[in-house]
Amino acid sequence: GKRAVAQHRSDASRLAVAGSCTALETVATEGLLAAADSVVAAHGGPVFTATGFEALVQAARSELPGTAATALHSAAEILAAATAVRGRLDRLVAPAVAASAVDAREQLDRLVRPGFVTATGVARLLDVVRYVSAIDHRLAKLPEGPHRDAARLRDVAAVEARYVALLRRMDRDDITAEVIDVGWLLEELRVSVFAQQLGTARPVSLQKVSRAIQALGG
Repeated sequence: GKRAVAQHRSDASRLAVAGSCTALETVATEGLLAAADSVVAAHGGPVFTATGFEALVQAARSELPGTAATALHSAAEILAAATAVRGRLDRLVAPAVAASAVDAREQLDRLVRPGFVTATGVARLLDVVRYVSAIDHRLAKLPEGPHRDAARLRDVAAVEARYVALLRRMDRDDITAEVIDVGWLLEELRVSVFAQQLGTARPVSLQKVSRAIQALGG
């Protein structure tokens, strides 16, 4: 439970969360919920028998503290990185970089929003660390090449607009895991386009994402 998670909190994690203006208790709770979801999923999902429930309780006692601590550590990394990015964004006020800075802020707000730990899930938190780091890399290079960034953004924004239009046409029940995965693929695309040196979790290109959206009817 939370007591076990608290034992894993480092001073660095506390400072990262405090610096982001997010309550530590809130993030710890989210980490615990995300860890619980992960443990349940790893053991076949919800159970409906007494025997199955007891087995799940035993698994939770064994796995939950470590999984929750890992989630909290990753969340703290994300919050620290997001704080640094927001500081950089506050300094990017020149008209030449305005559109790219707005786009980067919107991406950051999409990734690091209230409840993001639970919504993202334990398995993807390390990816989000990389996505936020990619925003920072992009912004570091932005002042020296705003026109190059703007050209890259036009390509990315076009394919993202197709995905958003697809989502808007779908009923809630039609938004499957496959549809959601394309959204994460778009985040990998942004790493590939704006911060290639960080590497992507899987091969990705504008063409590949475009084909994935087309396959879903977009």
